[in-house]
Amino acid sequence: MKYIITLLLVFLFPVRFLIGTLPHYGLAWLSSFLLYVEVGLLATGIIYALIHLKEVHINKNSKTLFVLYILYFSFIFNQVMVSPQISRDFMSGVPLDNSTFFRDFTIQSVSIFLVCAFRKYIDLTLFAKITSLLIFFTYFAYFNNVGYGVYGVYDIEEKQTSQDSDIITSFAVAGYMAFAFFCNYTVKDKWTKVNLLNRLFFYTGSIVFVVGLFLTIKRGPIISFLTVCGLYFYIKQGTKISLMVFLGLLVFFIFGDPIFGFLQENAEGLVYRFTSLSDDNGSHRYGDADSVYNLALSQIEESPFWGSYFRLLHGSYYGSYPHNIILELLMTEGLFVSIPFFVLLWKVFMTGCRLVKIGGEESLSALCFLYAFMSLMTSGSLLFKEEFWVFLAILCSYNLNKLRLKHE
Repeated sequence: MKYIITLLLVFLFPVRFLIGTLPHYGLAWLSSFLLYVEVGLLATGIIYALIHLKEVHINKNSKTLFVLYILYFSFIFNQVMVSPQISRDFMSGVPLDNSTFFRDFTIQSVSIFLVCAFRKYIDLTLFAKITSLLIFFTYFAYFNNVGYGVYGVYDIEEKQTSQDSDIITSFAVAGYMAFAFFCNYTVKDKWTKVNLLNRLFFYTGSIVFVVGLFLTIKRGPIISFLTVCGLYFYIKQGTKISLMVFLGLLVFFIFGDPIFGFLQENAEGLVYRFTSLSDDNGSHRYGDADSVYNLALSQIEESPFWGSYFRLLHGSYYGSYPHNIILELLMTEGLFVSIPFFVLLWKVFMTGCRLVKIGGEESLSALCFLYAFMSLMTSGSLLFKEEFWVFLAILCSYNLNKLRLKHE
């Protein structure tokens, strides 16, 4: 069971990145085969759970998550299929046909249950190693075949549209790069028994993943990544972080001009995205009455307690999600259901911080969850954000008292 649950995590994340690459090399059949393998792993996990019911242990936080998850999707099912207020064609991030919708819902739901029930079988070190390697080599497949390494030359969105409408988005690439970096950092001294090789693997992977993340030119993922890294070092270093920040600012003050000049010359797209943050109001997230956040707030005011609709119903962003997990929850299910969800998120956030403090491979699940949560604060939709739901489920299943004894 240990390898089944660990492989399931591998298929949910790095293999998804690989699956998106294979059709470009005439290997669509292998892509389909890997999807069938993922379904097989899920089925095997369910059968094992039914046969070994005594091994299934669901703690209080996990039970709370299940209840809130079911409530959330009850609202979604009603708003998508029973009482839709807009056409499915205009619902951003929602599968067009019911079969795909229920397939994605089933895979996500079963995954959440299995990682909660059998979290003790997850080998996060093995997961981190496989993830680092798969994403490392898959990224270069994109680099060569699709042009993900030359964002500054042209608009990547146009490149995606012109080559293949189903190609993996630059937002997704940024997410995979961030997860791979966290995985690589977690196993930085666990590749071999030779320290020199460990350092070689670690620094090579770190450079590729960070450069790959920044080349996507996506502000939200970059800010989320830097925020999680800053939080991690603050928790681990404590008061030393103040000195590190001071030294960082001093270095930037001394070398800031040549660094910024180099970036303007060689990474014009990245510099433009950040320098234009105030000009475009964060891609029109805030600002005038027709901005995304203001439209979402207006919609929440119409039905603050029980929710109005999970997608925007008015304005220029009709049918879109609000690019913020808090606003999306309030739009979907209102205050009465959202507040318990926010309480659970706070408890899980504190659990994640304690896991980082304790250290060990368990800190990886905290880093991945924190990144997924931060990315949902600026972009993306909660609906089928598997990395958010699955790592939330993993953190809910931890018993911190037992974990402390393990590391003492």
